Amino acid sequence: MTEKPLSVAVIGAGSHSRQCHGPALRLAFSRHPRLCHLSAVCDIDVGRAQAYAAEFGFHRVYGSVTEMLRSEPIDAILAITPITVTCEVVSKLLPLRIPTLIEKPAGATLAEARRLLTLAERFRTPHMVSFNRRFSPAFARLRQWLATHGKDRPPLFIEGKMVRHHRREPDFIEGTAIHAVDAIISICGRPVRASARTVSGGRGYIIDVSFSFPQQRGGRLLIAPDSGVISETYEIAGDRYLISANVSAPSVHIFDSRSRVLSWRAARTSPSCVRDGTYDETLAFLKMARGQPAAGPDLKDALAAMEVCASLARQAGKKEC
Repeated sequence: MTEKPLSVAVIGAGSHSRQCHGPALRLAFSRHPRLCHLSAVCDIDVGRAQAYAAEFGFHRVYGSVTEMLRSEPIDAILAITPITVTCEVVSKLLPLRIPTLIEKPAGATLAEARRLLTLAERFRTPHMVSFNRRFSPAFARLRQWLATHGKDRPPLFIEGKMVRHHRREPDFIEGTAIHAVDAIISICGRPVRASARTVSGGRGYIIDVSFSFPQQRGGRLLIAPDSGVISETYEIAGDRYLISANVSAPSVHIFDSRSRVLSWRAARTSPSCVRDGTYDETLAFLKMARGQPAAGPDLKDALAAMEVCASLARQAGKKEC
């Protein structure tokens, strides 16, 4: 018997949802119409929800989560909410046992993230947290190569650089740089030590992060919130190999024993939601909602990254706009 398409709902029609998740869901439905049906979108601003529905092909619009849940037979929910309301919204969803994709970070505080994790474990709710770097095509390729060729040669050192323009919000580490922290943890595991120092001059500043991992492995992360350009890169060095990956202009180059063994660059015509990993993240979530094993980060992973970022933010000091 053919399974019917999953009834999918989105909570939150704000700018991030419109830029990333709406296009990814529209493309998923276009390519896999038997996998999902774009049933409903909910936002406290009904006009914004209506515009979202019209742009991405959702069938019904709601201004209340309670009303939507009462009216719709939903199989999967994407909660793309502002950080300040994530815990309030998601804590009502998890007891329903509906597979849920949660926008990162998983709450405004560590206590909120722990509360959501407790609920997810109590009700055994299938869920993922949206860390799309793990699904970006460049990062996915380097992870695949490491899984095949790095089993006996784990990374010895990883260096990440997250550079942005005019991003001077005081919670940049917890709200945005957490992507890079999670990406690094997904490769090297949780650090046994993470230290941060701020280098500043005039109105500019850079956060220099050092990591120590088990087995004397190391890492570094350069965070530059206002450096006039948008870029995010990673370099991984191991026994006889070097991996260079760019997730903002997707490409990956791998050298092993002095030979170039992989060189890949994304086509310029590929949709932005494919290039940044949101599309593959969405497919992984929908397949999880179908009952397949989860392929993405969960609330345990999110809490680990949040704990590291909270420590780094304390050490670096909050930087006001």
